[in-house]
Order: sequence, then structure tokens, then C-alpha cells
Amino acid sequence: MGQVPPPRHSPGVWLFRLLLLLFPRNFRHAYREQLVEAYIGQRSEARYRGLLGWLRFAVDIVADTIPAAVRRHAAVLGGRA
Repeated sequence: MGQVPPPRHSPGVWLFRLLLLLFPRNFRHAYREQLVEAYIGQRSEARYRGLLGWLRFAVDIVADTIPAAVRRHAAVLGGRA
């Protein structure tokens, strides 16, 4: 049986929304809900179950989000927004 995805207002989703503040405002406003949905879907994957899975997920999200935000800012500054 599959794991129930986290509710949209869980602490993890709230923290992910904070991470989204690293992205440029226009990008964030355009894609926030899609990114939250992707976060919820990814969090419910079997490889992220249990305490070690939660830790793996947290590391993966931070490791993906920070470089992605930097790339988006670079694109905006380079005129490719």
C-alpha cells in the first residue's frame, strides 16, 4: 500500500515554501503551486519513507533547490528570464 502524501500545510511543505523564497519573485509566483505539488509527490516516494528516507529527502531537496535558484537568478541577470 502506498504512503499518504503530506498535507499541503505540513511542516515540510511550509519549509519547502520558505526555500522557494530563494527563487526570483516572478518565477516563484508563476511556478510556486506546481513546485509544491512536485514536492508533495516526490516526498511520498517509497525511497523517502522512514527517518533515513526523510533525511535523504531533505538533503536532496536542499541540494536541488539552492543550485536551481542560483541558475534562475543568473538567467534573470543574463536576460534569459
